Amino acid sequence: MDINKIIKELHSQREEIVRVMTALERINGKRRGRPPKWMKARKEPALTERKKKPVGRSEDKKTD
Repeated sequence: MDINKIIKELHSQREEIVRVMTALERINGKRRGRPPKWMKARKEPALTERKKKPVGRSEDKKTD
């Protein structure tokens, strides 16, 4: 392998590693305040995916 080709490949790998490290630091970083929209969207399921609250027997036997 040519040395210049190796150096070029190592630079591209380094750029990818830096990008991944930055993303992980953003996720794990100790922040104050409201989370960014992209982070909130990942944690909160859509309305169609949420489970409905089951009706318990205690609610069925209520007397007025």
